[in-house]
This record gives sequence, C-alpha cells and structure tokens, in this order.
Amino acid sequence: EYSDVNGRQSVSFGEEYQRAAFAALSQSDQDAIWDMQDRWAMEGHPKTLQGIIITNFVTPDNNARDSDVIFGVGSYLNHSCLPNVCSFISAPEGSESVQTITAARDIKAGDELTRSYIDPLQTRSKRRSHLKIAHDIDCQCELCSLEGYAQIESDANLSRFQEIDSEVEGLMKSGSVVAIASALPQALELIRLGVVETGANPCLLPKALQMAFLAACVSGKLELTRRLAYNMTATFVSD
Repeated sequence: EYSDVNGRQSVSFGEEYQRAAFAALSQSDQDAIWDMQDRWAMEGHPKTLQGIIITNFVTPDNNARDSDVIFGVGSYLNHSCLPNVCSFISAPEGSESVQTITAARDIKAGDELTRSYIDPLQTRSKRRSHLKIAHDIDCQCELCSLEGYAQIESDANLSRFQEIDSEVEGLMKSGSVVAIASALPQALELIRLGVVETGANPCLLPKALQMAFLAACVSGKLELTRRLAYNMTATFVSD
C-alpha cells in the first residue's frame, strides 16, 4: 500500500491486480477459489478474495519471477510437522507453474495427505509460534503431541540440528576447500538428526544433503558422494 501527498491511503497495486486476474477466470475456476478456506472467515469475518489468496498462496521453489500461485488440489493439503507428501512447485520460464506432489513414505489407503507449511526442523515452541502467527493453527500433529522424555529429546535434537546447520553453513560460505572438507562429519550428523526427527522424509533435508554432498566431494570420498547424490534426487521433484 502507499499514501498520496495528502496522506490518503490507496488500494495496493497487488489487490487491483488480484481482482482483475480473478475476474478474467472462468466461472468454474472462480467458484473453486471461493470454495477455498479464508482463515479470517473462521473468526467470524466475511470471506474475502484477499483472505483466500493470503491463506492459500504458495511461491514456486525455483521461481525467479517473484509471483505467487494458488493450486486447486494443493490448497486442500493440511499441515503436519511430519508430512507424508512432498510438494515441489516449478515455474519454467514462459510456462505456467506446476505443482508436483509425491509420497514421502508409504501411505495407507484412507490416510490424510499432509504437507508442512513451515520448516519443521525447529523446536516445538518455535513451530507452534510460527504456525499460530502465519496460519492461526494450533498444531496437534504426531511430532507436536509428544510428551515427557520423548518431547525433551525431540527438542534437544532439533536445537542441535539448528546449531550444527549454522556452523556448517558458515564453513560452506568460507570458500575454503579445507573448511568445506572439515564440515563433512557435522553435515552427516545433520542428516542423522534430520532422519530421526522427520521419519526419513528426504524432502525436508535438501540443504543438509547438499552440504554433505559438497563436503564429501571436496574430501575425495567418491562412494559417499555417489550415495549422497542418489539421496539428493529424492529432494528435487520436477516434471
């Protein structure tokens, strides 16, 4: 939003564009969008186009055009900090955005498909705070419902994950071959902790796998590099 010289508020360019884009859709597509959830409407407010867009938009993973998208099927995937599907959105230059959804693990018939709205590799308090602020969600997923020692251990693992992640990232950015090679044990520990806390969901570990791959490659550990490259392919779903 912006103000004119007299301080009067004007409608943001984004809202004008959204209304024009919505009006250009077919009636069936407009109806599909109005059927989507508006998180503010759940609090007694009337459903609005802006509320629906803010609730459901996603940004393509490899998008350089700084545009957001709403997907008809993907918008109905609820959140879990232990999701059972991976969602990858590609936006090839000159083409429409495409959302690809794949299973992150074996899924039984009748199980709900879930994805993660946030980075789940954070402590429970940080996850819940982020979800409450951004999505008005009080998460009760399997990971957030842990109690007692299991909860303490989980938070300890995730705190350690964040700590090591910061250390390894610093070594990677140093540009020193020696420093990058020295990061291999820590990068492998990142993967171990991530596997323990995410149920071995590879789509939640792309950064850890990439850093370990680079460190292994620089260290000359070819077999380990090959294995890490194989696992990295599971984190990049494309059409």
